[in-house]
Amino acid sequence: MRILYIILGIILLSIAFLLFIDTYINPTEKSLLNTSEVYIFTDKTGTLIESLGVTDIVPLLRFDINKYAWVKVKCFTLSNYEYNNVESIALANRFFLFSNPKKRDREIDQFIAQIDTTLESIYKTDTGKEKSSIYVPIIREANTLYTSRAFRKIIIIQSDLQENTNRFSLYNENDYALLKQSPEKVLKKLEQIEKLHTVKGLTVYLIYQPKSDKDNERFMAMATFYKALFEKQGAEVYIGSNITH
Repeated sequence: MRILYIILGIILLSIAFLLFIDTYINPTEKSLLNTSEVYIFTDKTGTLIESLGVTDIVPLLRFDINKYAWVKVKCFTLSNYEYNNVESIALANRFFLFSNPKKRDREIDQFIAQIDTTLESIYKTDTGKEKSSIYVPIIREANTLYTSRAFRKIIIIQSDLQENTNRFSLYNENDYALLKQSPEKVLKKLEQIEKLHTVKGLTVYLIYQPKSDKDNERFMAMATFYKALFEKQGAEVYIGSNITH
């Protein structure tokens, strides 16, 4: 009987060792299951009626399914420039057999607090830029996110999407008319700067609360444009005034 216990102990230790190797030394698709990477874009070229809160983001990270998985959140601002400051917040993965559940809960709480602090800081920065570079930053980072090995890849864009650059401006009546009549011509013009590649598996949220009927009309014109663009390249797109889980 004692020999049997020893054999069972060796078997259990071997299984634990193999799982450890699988998770930390030689990652596979299985070890990446339930990992998440989320990009959050906040438009600072105008005044947003409502702010995204950490309670909007956390359900997307699915800690209820696997609280030991790796998670990364990157926060971007949209402004009159194509490159802006980026805040990156990461939560390292843990091997559940060797982890203290309460300690992991504390790590998650600290991670969530960092997200909350970062979002609050972004919303406090100045708004009302003369130009709005929306398309290029979003498309560039979407291409980058696609290359991530994360199991779940999400882009949240809180913006009126009203591009206002020298190459295309929604405030230019000719450009606006072109968007409504021939969106493919607008895309061809914008693709000369940045082109969206395959983004199969990405989930995109276009979030905005319009201030007026005209504002809503312009937002929906651009949201429809982005929805068609992303869905053509394999992404799943949601349009709304808030994130629905």
